[in-house]
Amino acid sequence: MKPSLFETMAGWTHGIGLSDVPEQAVDVAKRAVLDCVGVTVAGTRSPIAPVVDRYVADTGDGPATVIGHERRTAVETAAFANGSIGHALDYDDCTGSLGGHPSVVVLPAALAVAEARTATGAELLTAYVVGFEVAAKLGRATNFVHYERGWHPTATLGVFGATAAAAKLLGLDADGIATALAIAASTAAGMKANFGTATKPLQVGRAAQNGVFAARLAAMGATANVDAFEHDQGFGQLFNGPGGYHAERAVSTLGVWDLIDPGLTVKQYPCCSSTHGVADAAISLRDEVPAPAAIRRVDIWTHPRRLKHTNRPAVSTGLEAKFSVQYVAARALSTGQVGLGDFSGDAIRDPEVVSLMRKVHAEPMPADRWGSDHFPAEVTVTLDDGRTLRTRVERPRGNGPELALTDAELGRKFDDCCRSGGLSPDTTAAVRTVLGTLETVDDLQELLAPLRTPDASAAGWPR
Repeated sequence: MKPSLFETMAGWTHGIGLSDVPEQAVDVAKRAVLDCVGVTVAGTRSPIAPVVDRYVADTGDGPATVIGHERRTAVETAAFANGSIGHALDYDDCTGSLGGHPSVVVLPAALAVAEARTATGAELLTAYVVGFEVAAKLGRATNFVHYERGWHPTATLGVFGATAAAAKLLGLDADGIATALAIAASTAAGMKANFGTATKPLQVGRAAQNGVFAARLAAMGATANVDAFEHDQGFGQLFNGPGGYHAERAVSTLGVWDLIDPGLTVKQYPCCSSTHGVADAAISLRDEVPAPAAIRRVDIWTHPRRLKHTNRPAVSTGLEAKFSVQYVAARALSTGQVGLGDFSGDAIRDPEVVSLMRKVHAEPMPADRWGSDHFPAEVTVTLDDGRTLRTRVERPRGNGPELALTDAELGRKFDDCCRSGGLSPDTTAAVRTVLGTLETVDDLQELLAPLRTPDASAAGWPR
């Protein structure tokens, strides 16, 4: 009998070791872990951090670190907290095959289990790689139907990556991993209707938590239907509908490393990736604009799939602003940048930006201009003096290996995130050094202890 998708994924997950992973993929994975840790530190000062803090405070002690907390908690709780905080700023990485954010759902699950199991850095890195690849392969099997139906793939598909990573660290055999994936199928949830609210990152944290939950239940002997993806009342049919999914696309690409192709998108801007092409385009035009007040009109075109959840002409919260091409364009044209401080309550009420937003008009890009990757953004700025400025960005910086941020740029982003989250320069440098040689680390406390204990020199740590 032909093995099911979950059985195939499980066999591959069980058999992979770090030595089987191409050096290029390992390097990308290490960059991803660095970036994810950085944005999670920054996320400890996000608006949802107090909500997560209160949730963690209501749970018992345990073996797993919540970044920014001195007290450790249960493994599943830590996965939830770090996943939620890591996604709070929408500054974490993406990959095209998943149609979402892989690291922020896979790494928190892996990190929590790895710490509880006293795993090495190499074991953590291996688990991250298999989790990333499993989530990406599920994306290949279901997108873009899945995405366009309104599901949030980071949560609904990312849960399988979190499960694979946790199961790998728990030492499950192939049958156990397949069972864990089938359990995870019954926990999958997350919708785009909640983009622009605190629930977007919270549903990602829940997916990380559910990945640990599914793997632990399988390890304890729970059963599940390993055909739960292809079953006529299974994941594919329920989430995508008849004819809307293709398991063979996942199976046939095992061994094609998604970490390499399409690769990783490391964000330059702390907002929805569907706005990044607009940000790049608007920033490139900024020097030609005499002053924001000289702008008469701004026209934007992006792919309909991307515009659908980022077309917000007015915003009332920083979270909404992260999903507004109008706000991102206005901010970029006003100041020539889009940074961590640009999504606070005061920033989104900046009179100059609010005035400029009223002049921004967004339209879905016609199909003949989509390009092969569906990433292009076009921005036209009409000035009061009659001049028209136009530009098109095919893909934003940071998107994939060809446009990857340099090591120096990634390092600056990490340092900025850690500074924003309250880490001292010395602690930041120490953590960055550990992450740079993660595969050689024997004791993960070298990484986690500095992230768990607030710096006395860091004023205003939000705990």
